[in-house]
Amino acid sequence: ISGNEWISGLPADPGEYMIRVTAAATEDTLGTTAQCRVTVNKRSIKFHVEGTGKVYDGNQTAPVTIIIENSVEGDEVAAVAYDSAMPGNRKISIRSITLTGADASKYQITDRTMTVDGTIDKMQGTEVSVSGVNETIYGKDDGKIAGVTTGMEWRVQGENSWTACPNGELTGLANGTYEIRMKETEISYAGP
Repeated sequence: ISGNEWISGLPADPGEYMIRVTAAATEDTLGTTAQCRVTVNKRSIKFHVEGTGKVYDGNQTAPVTIIIENSVEGDEVAAVAYDSAMPGNRKISIRSITLTGADASKYQITDRTMTVDGTIDKMQGTEVSVSGVNETIYGKDDGKIAGVTTGMEWRVQGENSWTACPNGELTGLANGTYEIRMKETEISYAGP
């Protein structure tokens, strides 16, 4: 019953309903009507998480997609989550799950939080801009590279190991090709 009117069909939304069933008379039976009160509960909803990886982008938001597992086909329901993370293998804490959409009131969430494994990858290192000055006389070893910082490292092209740069200039360099890059940090890989 809806208000004071009887409606044909089954209840679609959660709530309390008065149900009346009427059986028409046949040549062998009498017609009858029965009534009872019925409660339709909200449907419990379950989630799983996808997309638990990202590249570090300077903020603490780690985007995830929450997949709703047991909603009724045709119902419009969405979930929103918030978490935080830094580069590395992390536990992503989803602190609040809420439902939105036209049919959200038909569902109940039994657990609004969850923790999942996630990976936040370091961002790519940035390129550097430095300027070189050749030796004044071949073999004098007075060449230099200006514009370096302690956040950079250098090597002679073809060598395997890198050496930390001082702040300002690399001095005492022989003629050759030198590679300069940003060092690897907690949030970024070494530069190209």
